[in-house]
Amino acid sequence: MNAKLNKIQKAIETFELVERIRDRDGDRDLVTSPKAIESEWGFLVSVETSNGYLLADYYGEFRGGFPWVNPKFEEAVVAAGGFIEWQDAGTLHISVN
Repeated sequence: MNAKLNKIQKAIETFELVERIRDRDGDRDLVTSPKAIESEWGFLVSVETSNGYLLADYYGEFRGGFPWVNPKFEEAVVAAGGFIEWQDAGTLHISVN
């Protein structure tokens, strides 16, 4: 894997999604990170984390009817030299810019 792809993979897998949850012990933050699965031209990333938190919303059901990608995630990927496009409604494809 080349240096640009390594940088993009690191940006993906160190990005933290923080969701405020309430359980029997009270309120707390649940922190998860997306996983990058290597593909032929970059990486595939599921838009749902293990706890169901959305990294992106293809249909925009919860964001006014338009496709949405977490802006902080997009910023991290672009800063690492990548760009994001949709693979399908549940998967982002991230490639070298």
